[in-house]
Amino acid sequence: MRKFIPALFAAAILTACAQTPAPVVLPAIGFANGAPMRVDAPRIEIVESYHSPMRAPNVEHEFSQSPSALVKAWVRDRMVASGRGGEFRLVIKDASVVAEDLPLKGGIEGALTRQQAVNLKARIVVALEYTRKNGSDAMVTVTVAKSRTLAEGLSPIERDKANYAFIRDLGTDLDRELQQNMDASMRDALL
Repeated sequence: MRKFIPALFAAAILTACAQTPAPVVLPAIGFANGAPMRVDAPRIEIVESYHSPMRAPNVEHEFSQSPSALVKAWVRDRMVASGRGGEFRLVIKDASVVAEDLPLKGGIEGALTRQQAVNLKARIVVALEYTRKNGSDAMVTVTVAKSRTLAEGLSPIERDKANYAFIRDLGTDLDRELQQNMDASMRDALL
């Protein structure tokens, strides 16, 4: 009987470990569904002037795809350097996600409801700069911001999926705003 109890305990632990769900691998967010924009420049320079502090309240480094990586994916998928008429730069001025803990209700009401525990605030600021060889310039700054709350008690997989959807939606807004601003203010840069 004494040998049976440790064996039963070991079996219970192994069973619990075996039931841990596998991490979810989420696809990289891209922008290949939009038509590429041909830029009259031999290359597109990306300058990262934003550097994540890598500590709270900033959490962009905890996402599977950071806002900065989202901007780079947009450039990769939507822009093509096709000419020799000038220089094109994209400057990432902000690519942050800040988490703010929300107050939770106590007592019976707090115990019986699933409350919103965290507010995520994302912000991307990108400057597009084009300088023609003849000296004329075009510049536009695009800002995209989004916020979303997360419920308390999310599993790591649920949190990863919620963060992925949040960044994907931020990317949709970024794509729309950059496309509109390129069409409206950067026509001289496009072929």
